[in-house]
Amino acid sequence: MSEFQEWGVEFELTLKPGVEFDAFLDEFLEDCIESRGLAFSGGGGGTKLEGVVELGGSDAHLANLAHVAAWFANSASIDNFSIGEPVDEWE
Repeated sequence: MSEFQEWGVEFELTLKPGVEFDAFLDEFLEDCIESRGLAFSGGGGGTKLEGVVELGGSDAHLANLAHVAAWFANSASIDNFSIGEPVDEWE
């Protein structure tokens, strides 16, 4: 275990037809990311969004990963998504 650990996970998703990208992005940032004190970097447009969610530096990263995955799975706006394995962003 390194002195500093900050876990992150890559993801990509596709929105359902007719979903307004900017409104979805605002909802994602507010309800999924900021509500848990997480960070997001990435981008997209149209029906695609991809990036990295920074999950935190402690054992809480697994709970945060489960939160993000559940939020994606329960969103009525998302057609499909994939999430990678958590990685230590300091390595």
